Amino acid sequence: MGKENQYIPEFYLKNFSIKNKNQEIGVFNVDTEEYLPKVEIKTQIQNPYFFGKGCIIEEWLENVETTTELCFTDIIFCNAIPQFSRRYFKNITYYVLLFELRNPIEAKSVDKALTQLLSEIPFEGKEFSDFKSSYDIPKGINFSVLDKSLDCLKDLKTKLIINKTKVPFLTSDRPVIKYNQLLRNLNFQGDSTTYGAKGLQLMIPLSPNHLLFFYDNKVYKVGDAGEPRVFIENESDIKQLNALMLLNAKESVYFNENTDNKCISELKELFIENIKGKSFKNEIRNGLNLSFVKIKPTAQKIKINSKSSPKRDEALSNMKYWC
Repeated sequence: MGKENQYIPEFYLKNFSIKNKNQEIGVFNVDTEEYLPKVEIKTQIQNPYFFGKGCIIEEWLENVETTTELCFTDIIFCNAIPQFSRRYFKNITYYVLLFELRNPIEAKSVDKALTQLLSEIPFEGKEFSDFKSSYDIPKGINFSVLDKSLDCLKDLKTKLIINKTKVPFLTSDRPVIKYNQLLRNLNFQGDSTTYGAKGLQLMIPLSPNHLLFFYDNKVYKVGDAGEPRVFIENESDIKQLNALMLLNAKESVYFNENTDNKCISELKELFIENIKGKSFKNEIRNGLNLSFVKIKPTAQKIKINSKSSPKRDEALSNMKYWC
């Protein structure tokens, strides 16, 4: 990929291209509030030598992207997540993590989040400091922690959200949204979006009409039981998710020809206070009230403290096998 390495892959942005022609995309700059209806996709999200001057990392990423592109294309074309292959699901989850760890913002914060989580696990026969020193964050991507993070997330359930409204999904230079409706509703003030947190939700749009929704099924009921897809006809749901994406963006929000400057302005007005204060927050805290997500009554009875978020039992169990 040469000098200007992209930490969001070109194939992903093409899913949001204008008229589906894979060449141009609409852009809104969150900082300058500049709206650009058409720019070339190749000019976006470039960072000279972000992965170093060598091409080894980029070659590895290209191999991963090729597999993931096929997975995403299958989902979009079939309007469904194939359930028959564990490896298929692993590829999708793996790349969602890679989206995070490949992003400069997340690359800086992941060590802190994992350190906090690891410190709460009773490792037998090994000091925590010894274990922590066994992984490092190379520039741009924490490769060594990808598989560990995957173990931590594999208990999450996934549903495909299919947008049937006229309002398309947006994406951004930080396409993976981390949220936690449970702990937000319980007014927990700490970091509620660590990988092992009870009530964790991960959302990533795949196209203007498709979004992958990862969630803690012991906390949430998402759509109909046993149905892997959720069809959304409520524009309010889509606008709320788009507002989250706007808040989550580092600099740029991306969209196709069906999103104009008026749409962006409406989203800004909905959560203007959050946008003004976003640089002072570690996580998104605007209220989220999606019609297809319900918090189970038993989950609302959990006890929380001010020091750390409650953890999912499965995540803690999986992480113990690291040693």
